Amino acid sequence: MTGYRISAETSPKNGGHAASVALSAIETQRLLASDPAAAEARAREFLTEQPGNLGALLLLGTALCCQNDFTAAKTILEPLTQSQPDLILAHYELGLALGGLGAHDEAIRVLKRAIDLMPNFAQAWYALAEQVEALQPKRTDLRDVRDAACAGRLAVAEALLLDVMQDNPDEASRFLLSIVLLAQERGRDALPLIERLAIDNPGNGLFRDLRAAAFFQIENFEAVIAQYEDILKDSPERPGAWMSYGRALRALGRQEQCVAAFKRAIELLPGWIEAYRTLASVKTYRFGPDEVTALRTLLARTDLPAANYAELHFALGRALEDSGQYAEALENYAKSNALQRANMVYSAEASTRFTRREMALYTAGFIREGAGAGCQSASPIFVVGMPRAGSTLVQEILCAHSAIERTGELRDLTWMTARLDQESAAGATGSRYPEVLRTYEKDRFRLLGEEYLQRTLSRRKLGRAFFVDKYSGNFYRTGLIHLILPNAKIVDVRRHPLDCCLSCFKHFFPEGLHFSHSLGDLGRYYADYVELMAHFDDVLPGKVHRVIYEQLVENPEREVRRLLDYLNLPFEEDCLRFFEKEQAVMTSSSEQVRVPIHKKGIGTWRHYEKWIEPLKSALGPVLDAYPGVPKFHAPMQISMTMRLA
Repeated sequence: MTGYRISAETSPKNGGHAASVALSAIETQRLLASDPAAAEARAREFLTEQPGNLGALLLLGTALCCQNDFTAAKTILEPLTQSQPDLILAHYELGLALGGLGAHDEAIRVLKRAIDLMPNFAQAWYALAEQVEALQPKRTDLRDVRDAACAGRLAVAEALLLDVMQDNPDEASRFLLSIVLLAQERGRDALPLIERLAIDNPGNGLFRDLRAAAFFQIENFEAVIAQYEDILKDSPERPGAWMSYGRALRALGRQEQCVAAFKRAIELLPGWIEAYRTLASVKTYRFGPDEVTALRTLLARTDLPAANYAELHFALGRALEDSGQYAEALENYAKSNALQRANMVYSAEASTRFTRREMALYTAGFIREGAGAGCQSASPIFVVGMPRAGSTLVQEILCAHSAIERTGELRDLTWMTARLDQESAAGATGSRYPEVLRTYEKDRFRLLGEEYLQRTLSRRKLGRAFFVDKYSGNFYRTGLIHLILPNAKIVDVRRHPLDCCLSCFKHFFPEGLHFSHSLGDLGRYYADYVELMAHFDDVLPGKVHRVIYEQLVENPEREVRRLLDYLNLPFEEDCLRFFEKEQAVMTSSSEQVRVPIHKKGIGTWRHYEKWIEPLKSALGPVLDAYPGVPKFHAPMQISMTMRLA
C-alpha cells in the first residue's frame, strides 16, 4: 500500500508546458504542508488563466481542506468528481471534506470510490477507518495512530495499536491494524485480522476488499480472482474491481480474460486513463482504430492533470509502435517521460557519485576484513541488473528447478539500507550509508543477514532450499550482500545497452524509475552499473555470475547449464520448459515469459536509431565494448579520489 496527500500538478497547455504559474507536484506537496493558504492563492491565480483546469481545481479543493474550510472545499470537489469520475484524489479530498462536515455516510461512500479505483491507497483507507469509527457509538480514539500512519511512521502506528488492543481489541483497532500492516507489505500478518473482521461482519463489503488487497500482496492470485468474482457478482458496476480482477488474471497468464476485464472497466468509466495505460502494457494486445481515436481525443483536452497526459502519451506511443509509426511513437514516449521527469528530483551526477562511494568502500582489503562475518545461509539467489534486461526470464528459468522458488521483487534490502542510513545520520559516527559499514562490528553483519532472511520468510511458500529475490536494483548492494550473506549467489543479467535502455524509456513504471525518463540519464545509469559490477568482478572474482541476454536466447541450454553449475545444482529439463508451468508473474514481462525463448526483443533499437544519439553518447565506451567491458579507473585511483574529495 502507498499513501500520499496529493500530486495535483497542472496540465500542459496545447501539448506544451503549462504557464509559469503552474505548480510542480514537488512544490504542491511543499506548499500544502507549509502554507496551504499560499497553495490556495496559486490555484486561484492559475484558474484565472485556465478556468476549469482539473489540476488547479483539485489543488484548490485540497488547499481549502487543509485549512478546514470544508464547505468551500465541497463546493469545488463535488462537481469535480462528477465531471471527472476517475480523478482518485478528488474523491479522496471530497471524502475528507464530507467527514469534516459530519456527513460520515457520504464520506464513506466517496472514499470507497477512491479505494475501488486504487485499492492500495493507504491514506484513503486511513480516512475511511476514521469515518467508520465516527458512526460507532463506542468508538476508540485512534487519532494518534492515524497521524503516525499518515506521516509514514508505520512502526510507531503499529506499536500504538498493539498497546491499544491490549485493553480493547475492538473492530476499529483490528481494522486499522490490518491497514497499517498492509502498508508495510505484511499481507500475511494482516490476513488473520481481516478474516476475523469478515467473519464477524459477513455483510460488510469493505472487508472483502481488504481481504482481496491482502491476497494480492502475498500473490495468492487464485484467491484474489475468487474474491473479486464474489465482489463483482454483487457490484458489477465497479470499474476498479474489474481492473484489479484483470490484473490478477494477467498475473496467471489468462490474457483473454484479463483484456476483457480491462475493457469492461473502460466501458464503465470511458475516460479512465489509467485503464488505457494498463491495457497498453499488455504486450499481446493491439489497440484498434477506435481506441487510438479515443486516446487522441483525450490528449486533445487541455484541462487534465499532467500525470494523465503522461499515461496517455505512453499508451498512444505503444499503439503507434505496434503499427510501425516509430517516429511519432518515440515522440509520444518522450513527451510521457518529460512529464514524469518534471515532477521528480533526480541527478545523474549524484547517482555517479554514489557509485564511486560504493567502489571506494568495497576494496579488496575491506572485504577481507569482513570475510565470513555474515549469516552463513546459502538460500538466497539475487538476480540483479538493469530493468528490462531479462531478469524475469532468468527468474522463471530458475524457479522451474525443483530446488528453487520465486519470491518476486523484494524491497527488503532497500528498506534495510534506508534504515541504516537514517540510523547513521542520527548517530555520532559522522558517516552515512554505505561508509557507516566501516564502523560495524563483525557480528552486526551476521545480524543483518539474519534480519533479511526473517523479513523474507513469509514470501517463501514452498519450503524449497533456495529462493530468488529478483529486485534488479540490488546490484547496488552487491558488496553488502557479500558481507551479510557471504554464501548467497548473485546473478547479473545484462542486455544490449540500446535495447535495454530504450525498453526502459518506452515503459511506463507506475512507481517511477527516476533515471528512466531521459535518454541521457539512462545511458549514464547503465554505464555506472557496468562500472560498478566490473569493480566487484575485480575485488570479488567469481562471486557474480553474468548472464548475457542475447547469448541466453541464442543457446538456452548451454547458458542454463552454466547458470546451474554456478549454483551447484544439477541440470533439470524443466528449466528449459519454464513456460509450460502456470506461475504467477506480476512484472511487465508476464506475457513474454509464458512462451518459449525467442529473438523478438533483440535489435529493436534499430527502429529508433535516427533519434537516440543522446543515449549513445552517454553510454560511451560501454556501448562499443558490449558484451565485453571497457577499461575503467583502477580501484586504487577511485579510492584515492574519494579520500581527496
